[in-house]
Amino acid sequence: MIYEELNLSDYTMYRKKILSLFIDTFLSNFTMDRKEAVLIGSERIELLEKYISNGTALVIGCIDDDELIGVVWAYEHIFFGESRMHVNFLAVDDKFRNQGVGKGLLLVVEERARKSGLTSIDLFVSEMNDAGLKFYSNNEFKTERRYLRKKL
Repeated sequence: MIYEELNLSDYTMYRKKILSLFIDTFLSNFTMDRKEAVLIGSERIELLEKYISNGTALVIGCIDDDELIGVVWAYEHIFFGESRMHVNFLAVDDKFRNQGVGKGLLLVVEERARKSGLTSIDLFVSEMNDAGLKFYSNNEFKTERRYLRKKL
């Protein structure tokens, strides 16, 4: 397994796999049907291409035997005056979960954040994503805020 930053050419090569990971993640973490997950995934994949092109997205892939098995999309942002790295999306192919792929992706993001002089990484995780909550807790993430919603 190797971890590498994906450029626009890599993105093009792995686009279908990234879209598949988006869709699977949306279906398992949000209350939506497949049609909605495909629509949102398609919108996100277009945005990702734009952000890779303009240099604002950090996209790291985990490659095993020329197959993309995990990906993380992160970017720098300002949160209440503090520059941070934000993990926008992290997903690992089901067949490769619990093998250290997600942890490896996070470690690369941490290394890049440190090199940029950043001291924090943040992210959102769905309350119903028990595996994600455990994963991030095991990787020293702490709850800082909660995003609440009232359905009308």
